[in-house]
Amino acid sequence: MRILHITLDYRPTIGGIATYVENLHLFLNRRGIDSRILHIVEDSGRDGLEDEGTGVYHLHMKKNLRDYRKLTQAGRVRRVVERLNPDLLHLHTLNGPEYIFYRWKYPWVWTGHFSQLKSLLESTRPKDLIVKAVLKRLYMDARVLIGVSTTSAELISRLVEHPRIRVVPGGVDIDRFRPDEKDRREMREKLEVGGDDIVVFYPSRWAPVKGTHIMAQAIDHIAREMPSVFRKLVFLLTGRASAPVSYRREVEEKIPPDARVIIMDRIDPQDMPLYYRASDIVAVPSLFEMQGISVLEAMASAVPVVASKVGGITGILRDGMDGFLVEPGNPAELADKIIHLSESENLRRKMGEVARKRAMEFSWTRVAERMEEIYREASNFNLRER
Repeated sequence: MRILHITLDYRPTIGGIATYVENLHLFLNRRGIDSRILHIVEDSGRDGLEDEGTGVYHLHMKKNLRDYRKLTQAGRVRRVVERLNPDLLHLHTLNGPEYIFYRWKYPWVWTGHFSQLKSLLESTRPKDLIVKAVLKRLYMDARVLIGVSTTSAELISRLVEHPRIRVVPGGVDIDRFRPDEKDRREMREKLEVGGDDIVVFYPSRWAPVKGTHIMAQAIDHIAREMPSVFRKLVFLLTGRASAPVSYRREVEEKIPPDARVIIMDRIDPQDMPLYYRASDIVAVPSLFEMQGISVLEAMASAVPVVASKVGGITGILRDGMDGFLVEPGNPAELADKIIHLSESENLRRKMGEVARKRAMEFSWTRVAERMEEIYREASNFNLRER
């Protein structure tokens, strides 16, 4: 079976969708499935198809031409797909030419990764009402619609009454994301973190929906309410490069000047396991998450997590077992749970061990096995059965 994933998000882009697509591709191939990726790229200086030689193809489109819903751009995608000739398309885009050109030629499935789907469903703007009506009609032609969490599946069902909506969560590579004391010591030395320091890691990009400003407010709350704990904490914040200058300024102004903060514009995805290993607590203060891959990565690394009680996170993180769930947008509660974990090394260790076991239930090996079942179902499904 030859599967072609179509996505706008792939490395060097950092984020949940890019991670999902790359790992699903790798683990499907390990199962003997011919998995390939078509990555549509906006590129100001290049135009054309780049073949990595690993089953990954980058279709570069010059700047301002990326609106591939235009017929000219959709035609380019169509020609590449015909050249690769898959048995099944797996779409990771919110909409696109695939729906127009492949309604009858290729069977396809779609995964709903997008937090934008929630805002689209809630919108009453005339433009969004039209988009919803179009997507509703187009999605009915999918063989299967896939949610990455029960929250995701519920949102999809609100958009379209499709008979085959399945839940297949994103996974975690439990061999890459694992505890390692040697790596921990070396990375902490590199970060100039002392043995008694407690590292609180924020692993997300800087954006309002990711709650970066909430994280900053929590740091300030700890400084004011528990200065003795505050002095032991080192805050590692990554993902600043993705934020507009105005939002960077807003976040940085909320952080106390005497806080020990390491701010990184980005972390190479290959190095992410090392930063989790160097950490004692991971904070995910998102205002919404379809799933929350960073929560899984932290848990697999045996690090307790303090995360917002939103979306797909609630289907992964068990409050009081793997870490703590807090109300979204509540920096005081986020701070209190960080303080609580900071005061007990034994609690952090026990929660980390439980979290690691829980993360194994979401291994990419299991996810790829479940996805293969979905592909078989989609390939055998006759549209006329509806």
